[in-house]
Amino acid sequence: MKKDYRDRGQAGMDVLYVIRNYARPNTDGPNVTYISDATNIEFSKINGFLRSFLSKGLIVGAKSGQNSFGYGYENTVYRITDSGRELLDSYMTLVSAAPQLFKGTVVVRDADRQSHSHT
Repeated sequence: MKKDYRDRGQAGMDVLYVIRNYARPNTDGPNVTYISDATNIEFSKINGFLRSFLSKGLIVGAKSGQNSFGYGYENTVYRITDSGRELLDSYMTLVSAAPQLFKGTVVVRDADRQSHSHT
């Protein structure tokens, strides 16, 4: 069976998608561990994406008083900016027009899950 691979651009959009769609009560956004787990991308590569997105103004980072386990360790959580949202929306339009080109991405897997849950 052929494995669906993401290129660097697709993986980056998956990172933005996870940050935008993060929804947990009492937190400001996902941390790097959550993003890595949700996208299935290595921690070190996630940090590269985050640095790049921060420098381009696509996301912002904020200190959080809790880590992913709820303990009192401060760590950084991320939120998407309006610029990041615009970029991701444009990407999503492209994905919806040609989903066969984007197999293996978090964006397409979520869309498939949502369409099957409504049938």
